[in-house]
Amino acid sequence: PRRANKPRALILVPTRELANQVNEVNMPLARSLRMFTTTIYGGVGYGGQLNALPKGVDIVVATPGRLFDHVEQRNIDLRDVDLVVIDEADRMAEMGFLNQVQRLLDMTSKERQTLLFSATLDGDVDVLIKQYQNNPTTHDVGAKPSEAPEVEHEFWEVPRGDRQQLVAQVLTKYGSGIVFCRTKHGADRLATQLCALGIGSVAIHGDRSQKQREAALRAFKEGRAKARIATDV
Repeated sequence: PRRANKPRALILVPTRELANQVNEVNMPLARSLRMFTTTIYGGVGYGGQLNALPKGVDIVVATPGRLFDHVEQRNIDLRDVDLVVIDEADRMAEMGFLNQVQRLLDMTSKERQTLLFSATLDGDVDVLIKQYQNNPTTHDVGAKPSEAPEVEHEFWEVPRGDRQQLVAQVLTKYGSGIVFCRTKHGADRLATQLCALGIGSVAIHGDRSQKQREAALRAFKEGRAKARIATDV
């Protein structure tokens, strides 16, 4: 039976966007089994999360930092969690979440099953494998070489003042694209410059609110924005 503040399954992810994506996929599957899911991540208020947990949630999709905050405030109890999924474990380690992930795992049931998804299985990820998995089975889901799409890499050496014009030409040629910038300010500036050139663009980075980030992703997905300008978010 579902119990207030005591989920049975936990999915840990590195970013808010991934938490929402995973939850969107999970929701119809969970509903078919009369199970409830919720997301827990930073960048938004605590209100919605605090309202959902007491009602009883079977599956929690969370980023480590905000989940740990809820644990410390005793808003959630992980002792009944018997299934843990660590998604993008390599990315989690790169972002410095390893210690929090370990502490959260220590709070779950000792009889849990732990699933780990990662692009690499060495370094800090190997620490998780050795400490929290018992005789694990490895599944490689990489595409076969023959199935990989042909990708063409090109490099242009362009004066700084001409870069936005070149980006505009490339986007016009291919219809849409994702552009990465080194800084948040640079992403905002380029999005503004491209809009001035008639190319609908949205910026997404850590200084944007969750609503702004979701709106930007939605505009790009629906084709209302031809360019998504991002930092490594």
